[in-house]
This record gives sequence, structure tokens and C-alpha cells, in this order.
Amino acid sequence: MTSIAGLKGTSPSGARAALVWRDASLYSGDRPPTRISRREITVRHFSRRYGQSRYGWGRTLSGLFDLITLVMLGRYSHKPLHFFGLLGLACEFLGFYILIILGIGWVQGQWIGNRPIFLVAIFLLLSGLQFIFFGLLAELLIYLSGRREDCSIDEEITGVMTSSDAEVSRNADRPSTTLRAANSSSS
Repeated sequence: MTSIAGLKGTSPSGARAALVWRDASLYSGDRPPTRISRREITVRHFSRRYGQSRYGWGRTLSGLFDLITLVMLGRYSHKPLHFFGLLGLACEFLGFYILIILGIGWVQGQWIGNRPIFLVAIFLLLSGLQFIFFGLLAELLIYLSGRREDCSIDEEITGVMTSSDAEVSRNADRPSTTLRAANSSSS
């Protein structure tokens, strides 16, 4: 028994025929070759002899956090305002919704000053603003770090040569000269 491209339990010729059929069936619509036979193979599982399993809630949470990190880096590494702005707008919307419901109750004569949901609404509004501003700051950091990488040596100007510096450089034996700024005093 061999394993070619995930076809376990088939003979090598049957696996090759299945691979050829898979590629050709995309265009022709033929049935698979009849040489492939499907059968169950009994597998003997052995119990753990030593130690304990390393799989548990800690490993599941670690994998979940890794997945969130990959999604964040893949989708939002160059546009963090899309993530934080969406989160901030959701908080803002929920906070405004709660305040509108409380405002309707206040107009009808209910006292809303000592309700905990009022503080939750204020907290949601403020946290929504913080998420939006955090996204703006992250966008600004990405923009500024990208500008620094785009600078080339042609754009940098370190000084301006004066006419006296040009005469000195023509008469000097050395090929390199030091440039001085145009507004500096010459001594």
C-alpha cells in the first residue's frame, strides 16, 4: 500500500490513474477509472504509555491567538484603521443605541441617573472614540515609516558648494573635498 497525493490504501497504478483522472475530469466530465477500489483498512491505536497529553485548553487558546495574529497581520497590517475603526464604530453605535433608549425613558419620566446601563453607554462611547483614534495613530505610524523607507540618496542635500570651495577643489591634490553650507562663515 502506498500514499500518493492523499490516496491511501490504493495500489500505485490505481493512485496514478486517479491522479490522471482528477486532472482530466476537470475538462471532460468522465467517470473515474474502475481500477480504483475503496476498502477499509483496520488501524490499531495504541494507548499512551508515558506522560500526559499536551493538548488541552491552553493549547487551544494559544492556537486561537496565533490565528487572530495571522489574520491581523495578513489583512490589517497596512490598514489598521479598518480594524480599529470598525471596532470603534460598533462601540459607538451600541453606546448611542443605549443612550437613545434611555433618552426615550427619560422623556417619559423615568429616572436614568442611577442606572448602570447609563454608565455602560458612556463607557462604550468613550471606548469607541479611543479605538478610532488608536486606528488613526496606527495609520499615521505606518504612513511615516513608509515615507522613511522611500528616501533615496538623490533626495538628500547636505550642503551647497560656494565658488571659493569650487576653486579649492580644482586646485586640490585630493579627489574628495568637504562641503560647507552656503550660509556658514568661511575662515
